Amino acid sequence: METKKSMVRLILMKVLGVILAVFFLAITVLMIGYPLISLVSTLDGVDAKVVEAKVCVNCKRAGLYNLTVLVDDQKFKNVRAIYPQWGGHAQPMKGDVVKIWPQIKPRVAAVETEGWAWTMVGGLLLFGVVMLEFVFLAISLR
Repeated sequence: METKKSMVRLILMKVLGVILAVFFLAITVLMIGYPLISLVSTLDGVDAKVVEAKVCVNCKRAGLYNLTVLVDDQKFKNVRAIYPQWGGHAQPMKGDVVKIWPQIKPRVAAVETEGWAWTMVGGLLLFGVVMLEFVFLAISLR
Protein backbone atom coordinates (compact mmCIF):
# COMPACT_ATOMS: atom_id res chain seq x y z
CA MET A 1 0.00 0.00 0.00
CA GLU A 2 2.79 2.38 0.91
CA THR A 3 4.65 1.75 -2.34
CA LYS A 4 1.49 2.52 -4.36
CA LYS A 5 1.14 5.88 -2.62
CA SER A 6 4.76 6.75 -3.17
CA MET A 7 4.54 5.67 -6.82
CA VAL A 8 1.42 7.79 -7.41
CA ARG A 9 3.09 10.74 -5.68
CA LEU A 10 6.21 10.31 -7.82
CA ILE A 11 4.16 10.22 -11.03
CA LEU A 12 2.14 13.29 -10.03
CA MET A 13 5.29 15.23 -9.15
CA LYS A 14 6.91 14.32 -12.47
CA VAL A 15 3.80 15.41 -14.40
CA LEU A 16 3.70 18.66 -12.44
CA GLY A 17 7.41 19.17 -13.15
CA VAL A 18 6.91 18.71 -16.89
CA ILE A 19 3.95 21.11 -16.96
CA LEU A 20 5.91 23.76 -15.04
CA ALA A 21 8.97 23.20 -17.23
CA VAL A 22 6.96 23.78 -20.41
CA PHE A 23 5.41 26.95 -18.93
CA PHE A 24 8.77 28.34 -17.82
CA LEU A 25 10.37 27.37 -21.14
CA ALA A 26 7.78 29.40 -23.06
CA ILE A 27 8.52 32.46 -20.91
CA THR A 28 12.26 31.84 -21.33
CA VAL A 29 12.02 31.77 -25.12
CA LEU A 30 10.12 35.08 -25.13
CA MET A 31 12.44 36.77 -22.65
CA ILE A 32 15.65 35.66 -24.36
CA GLY A 33 14.30 35.93 -27.92
CA TYR A 34 13.58 39.65 -27.88
CA PRO A 35 17.03 40.73 -26.62
CA LEU A 36 18.76 38.49 -29.16
CA ILE A 37 16.70 39.82 -32.08
CA SER A 38 17.17 43.38 -30.85
CA LEU A 39 20.91 42.89 -30.45
CA VAL A 40 21.43 41.31 -33.87
CA SER A 41 19.25 43.79 -35.75
CA THR A 42 20.78 46.82 -34.02
CA LEU A 43 24.42 45.78 -34.42
CA ASP A 44 24.29 44.10 -37.84
CA GLY A 45 21.04 45.39 -39.32
CA VAL A 46 20.27 47.84 -42.08
CA ASP A 47 17.92 50.82 -41.87
CA ALA A 48 14.60 50.22 -43.61
CA LYS A 49 11.51 52.37 -43.98
CA VAL A 50 8.15 50.87 -43.03
CA VAL A 51 5.72 50.91 -45.97
CA GLU A 52 2.95 48.82 -44.44
CA ALA A 53 2.37 47.22 -41.04
CA LYS A 54 -0.09 44.47 -40.16
CA VAL A 55 -0.71 42.99 -36.74
CA CYS A 56 -0.03 39.27 -36.50
CA VAL A 57 -3.19 37.41 -35.55
CA ASN A 58 -3.66 37.56 -31.75
CA CYS A 59 -0.19 39.06 -31.30
CA LYS A 60 -0.81 42.79 -30.78
CA ARG A 61 -0.13 42.58 -27.03
CA ALA A 62 3.10 40.72 -27.71
CA GLY A 63 4.21 43.44 -30.14
CA LEU A 64 4.59 41.15 -33.17
CA TYR A 65 3.88 42.65 -36.57
CA ASN A 66 4.27 41.73 -40.24
CA LEU A 67 5.96 44.58 -42.07
CA THR A 68 6.53 45.54 -45.64
CA VAL A 69 9.75 47.53 -45.71
CA LEU A 70 11.66 49.51 -48.31
CA VAL A 71 15.46 49.37 -48.55
CA ASP A 72 17.28 51.04 -51.44
CA ASP A 73 14.17 50.91 -53.67
CA GLN A 74 13.65 47.20 -52.89
CA LYS A 75 10.46 46.11 -51.19
CA PHE A 76 10.51 43.20 -48.74
CA LYS A 77 7.27 41.66 -47.49
CA ASN A 78 6.54 39.54 -44.42
CA VAL A 79 9.37 40.83 -42.28
CA ARG A 80 8.51 39.96 -38.67
CA ALA A 81 8.94 42.93 -36.37
CA ILE A 82 9.08 43.06 -32.61
CA TYR A 83 7.94 46.36 -31.20
CA PRO A 84 8.61 47.06 -27.53
CA GLN A 85 5.99 48.79 -25.44
CA TRP A 86 8.28 51.58 -24.27
CA GLY A 87 9.79 54.74 -25.64
CA GLY A 88 6.95 55.80 -27.93
CA HIS A 89 7.24 52.71 -30.11
CA ALA A 90 3.88 51.09 -29.34
CA GLN A 91 3.27 50.03 -32.94
CA PRO A 92 4.91 50.54 -36.32
CA MET A 93 3.64 53.40 -38.45
CA LYS A 94 4.14 54.11 -42.11
CA GLY A 95 7.43 55.99 -42.51
CA ASP A 96 9.10 54.64 -39.36
CA VAL A 97 12.68 53.47 -39.65
CA VAL A 98 13.54 50.02 -38.33
CA LYS A 99 16.64 47.85 -38.43
CA ILE A 100 16.23 44.68 -40.48
CA TRP A 101 18.35 41.53 -40.46
CA PRO A 102 19.79 39.79 -42.48
CA GLN A 103 20.47 42.32 -45.20
CA ILE A 104 19.91 40.10 -48.25
CA LYS A 105 16.55 38.51 -47.44
CA PRO A 106 15.36 40.07 -44.17
CA ARG A 107 13.43 37.93 -41.71
CA VAL A 108 13.26 40.09 -38.58
CA ALA A 109 13.12 43.76 -37.74
CA ALA A 110 13.33 45.76 -34.54
CA VAL A 111 13.49 49.36 -33.44
CA GLU A 112 17.09 50.48 -33.04
CA THR A 113 18.20 49.97 -29.46
CA GLU A 114 19.91 52.99 -27.98
CA GLY A 115 20.42 54.71 -24.65
CA TRP A 116 18.33 53.39 -21.75
CA ALA A 117 16.75 50.74 -23.97
CA TRP A 118 19.95 48.70 -23.57
CA THR A 119 19.16 48.49 -19.85
CA MET A 120 15.72 47.07 -20.65
CA VAL A 121 17.17 44.59 -23.14
CA GLY A 122 19.78 43.48 -20.62
CA GLY A 123 17.12 43.12 -17.92
CA LEU A 124 14.96 40.97 -20.19
CA LEU A 125 17.96 38.80 -21.02
CA LEU A 126 18.77 38.29 -17.33
CA PHE A 127 15.13 37.53 -16.55
CA GLY A 128 15.14 34.94 -19.35
CA VAL A 129 18.23 33.26 -17.92
CA VAL A 130 16.61 33.13 -14.47
CA MET A 131 13.50 31.57 -16.02
CA LEU A 132 15.74 28.97 -17.68
CA GLU A 133 16.98 28.04 -14.21
CA PHE A 134 13.34 27.55 -13.17
CA VAL A 135 12.92 25.14 -16.11
CA PHE A 136 15.74 22.99 -14.77
CA LEU A 137 14.38 23.26 -11.25
CA ALA A 138 10.89 22.17 -12.38
CA ILE A 139 12.34 19.18 -14.23
CA SER A 140 14.14 18.04 -11.08
CA LEU A 141 10.99 17.98 -8.90
CA ARG A 142 10.73 14.80 -6.82
